[in-house]
Amino acid sequence: MEHPVATKRIAKAIEIEIDPSETKTADSYRFEDLRALKYLITARPLDGSKNSAFEALVCKKSSDVSDSIYSKIGDHLNLSTQFLKSGSDMELRITNGEPETLSVSLLRFET
Repeated sequence: MEHPVATKRIAKAIEIEIDPSETKTADSYRFEDLRALKYLITARPLDGSKNSAFEALVCKKSSDVSDSIYSKIGDHLNLSTQFLKSGSDMELRITNGEPETLSVSLLRFET
């Protein structure tokens, strides 16, 4: 019999680029399966002139989601995140408020 942890994927890496004033769905997760997720998010302009990192937690709360953004470090970038229920999924949407395209890396941890 296999160990249950060995058979479950617990992390997922995501890389996206977001143009100025654009909002992108960076990740989605089936709401029915959601318990809690943790994200490590880093963002930087394509020229690498700045770097920002933060963490986010999101969990299922009845028929909605609850989230917390914390541990913001590095350069200030005008970047906003939103976790919401959309149909049968939880979505993470990121908006770029910077005047240049941002490269965003996410690492999602599942519980």
